[in-house]
Amino acid sequence: MRKGHFFGLISAVSSTVYVIVNRHVFEEYNSNPFLYIAFVLGAGGLNSIFLLGYRKELISPFKHKKLWMLVVNGLLAGLANGLFIWGQESTTSINAGLLSSSVVITTAIISAIWGLDRYSKLQVFWLCLMFAGIYVSIVGFDSIALNKGDALILIAMPVFGFTNAFAKLLGQKFNAYVIAGLRFIVSGFSTLVFVLGAVWISGGQFLSGPEIFYAYISGSAFFLAILTFYMTVKDIGPNLTIVIQRMALVFVVISGVFLLSETLKILDIIGLSIIIISVIMLNKKAAAPNRRS
Repeated sequence: MRKGHFFGLISAVSSTVYVIVNRHVFEEYNSNPFLYIAFVLGAGGLNSIFLLGYRKELISPFKHKKLWMLVVNGLLAGLANGLFIWGQESTTSINAGLLSSSVVITTAIISAIWGLDRYSKLQVFWLCLMFAGIYVSIVGFDSIALNKGDALILIAMPVFGFTNAFAKLLGQKFNAYVIAGLRFIVSGFSTLVFVLGAVWISGGQFLSGPEIFYAYISGSAFFLAILTFYMTVKDIGPNLTIVIQRMALVFVVISGVFLLSETLKILDIIGLSIIIISVIMLNKKAAAPNRRS
């Protein structure tokens, strides 16, 4: 197993923890979604400061002439993360996992446009089949009817796709620790300051102790997922990374059923099967060029 494959698996498991904890919070507490988002991203930013400080890389990125790339990446990642977590307030973790698989498609499209990856006709077929699997599991065979949560998560996917492909370019100038760290520092603390200020001015209710604890767990899990994601991208490229990391879908579905008592419908199973087959075939086709490189 290549190092990139191992880090991709860690990223998948960490992503699962992130999704399940978020959904648990919205089920158990009447949380302000924006405040919860801010604390999740802020937790990632705090972990980033500790990590970069330990590695003595906390100051150097701010002196780099390409700092703007890290800032743009952080702001866009914060937007995508916020949309995703907000969407989880109104949909199940199973739906969130299934919908998030579309990031494979958005990453593939953007990577192809930028010339970071090439795709054969067969790979395009499997990407289209994956889209069909996602559609069937969420919409079924009726006309399109997404709830608010599904729509928010779907809107976040092109933004995530952009940051995933952008990670390959960033990897040419910065190491994975700096990319992941600045992503959370920028997105986390900008969001935290803005939301806390808005809540304080409006006199809104802050999060309770348990909610803050869960937000820190979620943010830390996602921080680890992103850190290992960037390490995987640097080793095996953005396309194959997303394919491997999408195995989180299986973990999310299983966890949603057994931990959150969510219902797995027949169409969910059909869509999940199609997505898994597509992931396996894309991985098989994408792995060959990477082994030769």
